[in-house]
Parts: sequence; structure tokens; C-alpha cells
Amino acid sequence: SCTDPFLANHAFEECLKIRRRHAILDPTNMSAQLEVGLVLARLGLINEAEDRIANCLSRSPNDRQVVFQSACVYSIISGVTSDRDTSKRCRNRAFDMIAELLKLGWPDMG
Repeated sequence: SCTDPFLANHAFEECLKIRRRHAILDPTNMSAQLEVGLVLARLGLINEAEDRIANCLSRSPNDRQVVFQSACVYSIISGVTSDRDTSKRCRNRAFDMIAELLKLGWPDMG
């Protein structure tokens, strides 16, 4: 892990360029779309990250991997935003996603 925020941000920006290119190649690849959402969240691009995840969830609402990665994105957003309401909303949404995972039969509960 990188302890220098400038270097970390630069690395995430480069990662986003690569992930976006990958996601464009196959828009139906949910893993590629979710990976873009994760990097967007890390960069604090909250609206874009939430839009990406909402799109994935609307296309694959019962896909456990999509729900899990969405929970991860919401969790990251809750930690990077300085807005308390956004943080609370995303934290709650992450927990809602985990509850949904359990309903969908997510096998890793330990």
C-alpha cells in the first residue's frame, strides 16, 4: 500500500484509464464495469461511481458478485467523502447490500 496520498492518487488515476479501456471493450462484462466503479470510488468521484454501480445493479440485481462489489463501492465512498450525509447514506447502503447478499445465498459469512 502507498502511504503518499499524491502517489496513491496518481496510481488510481492511471488504473482508471486502464480499467475504463477494458470496460469499453465489453460493456456487458460486469467485472470490468465494477472495477471501474471501485477505482472511481477510491478517487472520490462519487456521483460517477454510484451511477456505475446503479447501472450494474439494474442489469444484474441477483448476481452475488455484483451485489458484493457494489457493497464494496458504497463502503469506500462512505470513507472517502467529507460529506456526513453521503457517508451515512453509503454506509447504510453497503450494509443493505450485505443483507441482500445473505438473502441471495452468499456462501462466505465467516
